[in-house]
Amino acid sequence: MSSFELHQSALCFPDSATRPEPIAFIAGFGEFIYELVAGDPLAGYDRTKQYTVPKCTIEIIFGHYRKLPHIINTDSCSGATVHGCAAGGMTIERWFGPNIIVPPKQLTPFPGAKPLSTSYVHPNDELAQAILADFQAGLAYAQQLCRNEACSCSSVTLSIKFLGLDDSWYDSKIKEHLRKRGVTEQSQVVQCR
Repeated sequence: MSSFELHQSALCFPDSATRPEPIAFIAGFGEFIYELVAGDPLAGYDRTKQYTVPKCTIEIIFGHYRKLPHIINTDSCSGATVHGCAAGGMTIERWFGPNIIVPPKQLTPFPGAKPLSTSYVHPNDELAQAILADFQAGLAYAQQLCRNEACSCSSVTLSIKFLGLDDSWYDSKIKEHLRKRGVTEQSQVVQCR
C-alpha cells in the first residue's frame, strides 16, 4: 500500500482539511500531504487513556483512532468492540522516512464480534453491515450475560456509540453516510428473566 493512495486515508484527514471553506481546505490538504509524507499521525496520541465499560453493558464503539481511548476495559459481565481505522493495528508505509507502526487498541472483542480492522475503514455498506452484525452478536452475548449467575444482571444494555466524532462538516458526513445505511447511535435494553 502506498501512502499516496488518498482514497485509503479518507477517515484520517486533519480537521482543517475537512472544512468546506476553500482556504481552510487548501491549508488542511497541505497539512494532510505533509502527514502522509513525513509527519507522525500518532503525535500526541495518549496510549495510556482508558475507558471502562460498565457491568451488564455491551458497547459497539465507532470513531477515529486518535480520538478513541487506547485501552478499553471489560470484564466477564460486560463487553465491547471497536470499529474504526486500524483498531486492530497496522503499518503505514512511507515513501520518505520510516514506516509507522500503529499499535492495536487494547481490548478483547466480545464473543461473536467481528475482528478489529487492520486497515483504513470507510463509511460504506461494508462498515455498516459489520456494525449491524456486531449489534446482532451483542444481543446474543447479552443473553449469555443474563444467564451468568455471577453477573447478577437484571438487564443488559447494548449500545452503538460514536466516540470522538464531533459536529464538524466531515464528521457530520460520516454520520450521515452511516445513518443512510441504518447505523445510528442507539441503545437497547435486554431484560434478564
